[in-house]
Amino acid sequence: MRRSATLASILVVLVAVCATADVPRTLSYQATLVNDSGSPIPDGYYGLTFRLYPQASGGSALWMETQTLPVIQGLVNVILGSVEPLTLPFDDPYWLSVAVGGDPELEPRHELTAAPYAHRALAIEPDVVSSVDGVVNDEGDIDLIAGPNVTIAPDDI
Repeated sequence: MRRSATLASILVVLVAVCATADVPRTLSYQATLVNDSGSPIPDGYYGLTFRLYPQASGGSALWMETQTLPVIQGLVNVILGSVEPLTLPFDDPYWLSVAVGGDPELEPRHELTAAPYAHRALAIEPDVVSSVDGVVNDEGDIDLIAGPNVTIAPDDI
Protein backbone atom coordinates (compact mmCIF):
# COMPACT_ATOMS: atom_id res chain seq x y z
CA MET A 1 0.00 0.00 0.00
CA ARG A 2 2.81 2.38 0.90
CA ARG A 3 4.46 1.67 -2.45
CA SER A 4 1.19 2.51 -4.26
CA ALA A 5 0.88 5.81 -2.39
CA THR A 6 4.46 6.72 -3.28
CA LEU A 7 3.90 5.83 -6.93
CA ALA A 8 0.66 7.83 -6.98
CA SER A 9 2.48 10.84 -5.46
CA ILE A 10 5.19 10.63 -8.12
CA LEU A 11 2.58 10.42 -10.88
CA VAL A 12 0.77 13.49 -9.53
CA VAL A 13 4.04 15.46 -9.53
CA LEU A 14 4.87 14.31 -13.08
CA VAL A 15 1.42 15.26 -14.35
CA ALA A 16 1.69 18.67 -12.70
CA VAL A 17 5.11 19.28 -14.24
CA CYS A 18 3.94 18.16 -17.69
CA ALA A 19 0.79 20.26 -17.48
CA THR A 20 2.78 23.43 -16.86
CA ALA A 21 5.56 22.73 -19.38
CA ASP A 22 5.96 25.26 -22.17
CA VAL A 23 6.89 24.56 -25.74
CA PRO A 24 10.70 24.53 -25.80
CA ARG A 25 12.22 27.69 -27.22
CA THR A 26 15.11 25.81 -28.80
CA LEU A 27 16.12 24.61 -32.26
CA SER A 28 18.07 21.50 -33.14
CA TYR A 29 20.73 21.94 -35.82
CA GLN A 30 23.17 19.55 -37.43
CA ALA A 31 26.02 20.37 -39.80
CA THR A 32 29.08 18.85 -41.37
CA LEU A 33 32.16 21.01 -41.02
CA VAL A 34 34.77 20.59 -43.75
CA ASN A 35 38.11 22.23 -44.54
CA ASP A 36 38.96 24.08 -47.76
CA SER A 37 39.60 20.82 -49.62
CA GLY A 38 36.18 19.44 -48.62
CA SER A 39 37.45 16.93 -46.04
CA PRO A 40 35.83 16.76 -42.58
CA ILE A 41 37.68 18.82 -39.98
CA PRO A 42 39.65 16.81 -37.39
CA ASP A 43 37.76 15.32 -34.45
CA GLY A 44 37.78 17.45 -31.33
CA TYR A 45 35.96 20.12 -29.40
CA TYR A 46 35.39 23.42 -31.17
CA GLY A 47 33.98 26.75 -30.07
CA LEU A 48 31.10 27.48 -32.43
CA THR A 49 29.24 30.78 -32.57
CA PHE A 50 25.72 30.80 -33.97
CA ARG A 51 23.83 33.94 -35.02
CA LEU A 52 20.36 34.57 -36.40
CA TYR A 53 19.83 37.39 -38.90
CA PRO A 54 16.73 38.83 -40.58
CA GLN A 55 18.42 38.61 -44.00
CA ALA A 56 20.65 36.34 -46.08
CA SER A 57 23.67 38.65 -45.93
CA GLY A 58 24.79 41.80 -44.13
CA GLY A 59 22.90 43.42 -41.29
CA SER A 60 23.06 42.90 -37.56
CA ALA A 61 22.45 39.66 -35.71
CA LEU A 62 19.20 39.45 -33.75
CA TRP A 63 20.46 36.58 -31.57
CA MET A 64 23.81 34.95 -30.81
CA GLU A 65 25.26 32.19 -28.68
CA THR A 66 28.58 30.34 -28.46
CA GLN A 67 28.95 26.69 -27.46
CA THR A 68 31.93 24.37 -27.24
CA LEU A 69 30.84 21.21 -29.01
CA PRO A 70 32.30 17.86 -30.02
CA VAL A 71 32.89 17.39 -33.73
CA ILE A 72 33.24 13.78 -34.91
CA GLN A 73 34.11 13.10 -38.54
CA GLY A 74 33.08 16.69 -39.23
CA LEU A 75 29.58 16.19 -37.81
CA VAL A 76 28.26 18.56 -35.16
CA ASN A 77 24.87 18.46 -33.41
CA VAL A 78 23.62 21.34 -31.31
CA ILE A 79 20.51 22.58 -29.53
CA LEU A 80 20.37 26.30 -30.22
CA GLY A 81 18.88 28.37 -27.43
CA SER A 82 20.26 26.17 -24.67
CA VAL A 83 22.75 28.91 -23.68
CA GLU A 84 21.04 32.13 -24.78
CA PRO A 85 17.23 31.90 -24.80
CA LEU A 86 15.61 32.17 -28.23
CA THR A 87 13.04 34.88 -27.66
CA LEU A 88 12.51 35.85 -31.30
CA PRO A 89 8.86 35.72 -32.41
CA PHE A 90 9.60 33.56 -35.49
CA ASP A 91 7.04 35.50 -37.49
CA ASP A 92 9.54 36.50 -40.19
CA PRO A 93 12.25 34.55 -42.05
CA TYR A 94 15.61 34.14 -40.28
CA TRP A 95 19.05 33.04 -41.49
CA LEU A 96 21.54 31.13 -39.36
CA SER A 97 25.28 31.75 -39.49
CA VAL A 98 28.02 29.58 -38.00
CA ALA A 99 31.56 30.62 -37.09
CA VAL A 100 34.24 28.17 -35.94
CA GLY A 101 36.60 29.47 -33.26
CA GLY A 102 37.68 33.02 -34.04
CA ASP A 103 37.24 32.56 -37.81
CA PRO A 104 34.77 34.64 -39.82
CA GLU A 105 31.25 33.32 -40.31
CA LEU A 106 30.93 30.51 -42.82
CA GLU A 107 29.05 31.35 -45.99
CA PRO A 108 26.33 31.21 -47.05
CA ARG A 109 23.94 31.67 -44.15
CA HIS A 110 21.25 29.00 -43.89
CA GLU A 111 17.60 30.02 -44.09
CA LEU A 112 15.50 28.46 -41.35
CA THR A 113 12.56 26.45 -42.61
CA ALA A 114 9.45 25.06 -40.96
CA ALA A 115 9.56 21.86 -38.96
CA PRO A 116 7.24 19.23 -40.45
CA TYR A 117 4.64 19.54 -37.68
CA ALA A 118 4.51 23.33 -38.08
CA HIS A 119 2.80 22.74 -41.41
CA ARG A 120 -0.22 21.50 -39.44
CA ALA A 121 -0.79 25.06 -38.25
CA LEU A 122 -1.62 25.96 -41.86
CA ALA A 123 -4.55 23.53 -41.76
CA ILE A 124 -6.32 25.03 -38.75
CA GLU A 125 -9.91 25.75 -39.63
CA PRO A 126 -10.87 29.43 -39.41
CA ASP A 127 -14.01 28.68 -37.38
CA VAL A 128 -12.35 26.62 -34.65
CA VAL A 129 -13.76 28.98 -32.01
CA SER A 130 -17.12 30.41 -32.93
CA SER A 131 -18.04 31.78 -29.51
CA VAL A 132 -16.79 32.20 -25.97
CA ASP A 133 -19.28 31.91 -23.14
CA GLY A 134 -18.86 32.33 -19.40
CA VAL A 135 -16.03 34.87 -19.32
CA VAL A 136 -15.79 36.10 -15.73
CA ASN A 137 -14.38 39.48 -14.77
CA ASP A 138 -12.37 39.05 -11.55
CA GLU A 139 -11.62 42.63 -10.47
CA GLY A 140 -10.16 43.83 -13.74
CA ASP A 141 -10.90 44.78 -17.27
CA ILE A 142 -11.48 42.20 -19.96
CA ASP A 143 -10.10 43.30 -23.29
CA LEU A 144 -11.47 41.61 -26.37
CA ILE A 145 -9.35 42.45 -29.37
CA ALA A 146 -10.37 41.49 -32.88
CA GLY A 147 -7.59 40.55 -35.24
CA PRO A 148 -7.79 39.76 -38.95
CA ASN A 149 -10.92 37.78 -39.85
CA VAL A 150 -12.32 38.16 -36.30
CA THR A 151 -15.57 39.88 -35.39
CA ILE A 152 -16.62 40.71 -31.84
CA ALA A 153 -20.34 41.28 -31.39
CA PRO A 154 -22.80 41.05 -28.52
CA ASP A 155 -24.80 37.82 -28.50
CA ASP A 156 -28.10 39.63 -29.08
CA ILE A 157 -27.19 40.42 -32.69
